[in-house]
Amino acid sequence: MKKYVIPIIIILLAIPVTLGILAFAEVEPFYSQASQLFNRVERKIPDLAVAKAEKISVSFLGDLNVVLIPSSSAVADEYYEVDLFEKGELRDTKLLSWNQPEINVKKSKTVIFSLTKEEYHAYYNHDVSNIFSVYVHQ
Repeated sequence: MKKYVIPIIIILLAIPVTLGILAFAEVEPFYSQASQLFNRVERKIPDLAVAKAEKISVSFLGDLNVVLIPSSSAVADEYYEVDLFEKGELRDTKLLSWNQPEINVKKSKTVIFSLTKEEYHAYYNHDVSNIFSVYVHQ
């Protein structure tokens, strides 16, 4: 039993000493370096999304316009479903495709969804990006 007392005391004393050293050590440079490394690795991961929503807005004609830009993952002449979500709930789906020249130059396309008269009056000239979102997939 006595042979375990000294190692236990050493461990119990080492814990606060280690925590004290870490509290006063400059840990910020480590986090900064780790963050930079993560950003470099993140940039090398291919973009798996087919398209990115550049803008979601209400037009003066009373429609919801979603401007989409194809990513490098988009395939020419393939039809993709554009799911419109309102506060996380699926509201509508449209089809969209790009040809190869459009993908090459990352040509944006606008997908138009209908709004009710009440929605138009409430949302016009307001930021609706916190209300609507889109997901583009096959």
